[in-house]
Amino acid sequence: IEMAEGQGQRLGLLNLKNGKWMTQEIFGDNVNCAGSMFRKAQIFTIVQLDDNKVHIISRRGTMLFASPKGNLVSLSPSKAGPDAVFEIIVQADGTWAFKTAHNYYLTAEKEDEMSAFARKITPAECFTFALALHPQVNIFSPARQ
Repeated sequence: IEMAEGQGQRLGLLNLKNGKWMTQEIFGDNVNCAGSMFRKAQIFTIVQLDDNKVHIISRRGTMLFASPKGNLVSLSPSKAGPDAVFEIIVQADGTWAFKTAHNYYLTAEKEDEMSAFARKITPAECFTFALALHPQVNIFSPARQ
């Protein structure tokens, strides 16, 4: 997805391994991959910085950070730094893997807990995306002139 620098694209991220949506829980700001349906809690904004480097911002306005120890936390965007930068690695099948500044990958190996400590890309580290747009319908009636 091409984005102008600093602009974001709202989308949902579906994990390839477990078929669940990446979700930010309402209480505790935990991020997991346990959503079975695409709802508001599964909407994230991908903000492009340069090339394939992005910030991931939740619907609640918090930004995902990956600590050097592999913990994935969501904090205020005012604390943005190198730990909040992810690189999108596009796979041959079109899925995305998110590489952290610490050269690890965002993983959904455990459904109830996401981390950023995977050393290689497997299906647990790959995500497909769905644009978070309202459907628009244009109806054309040949009888109407």
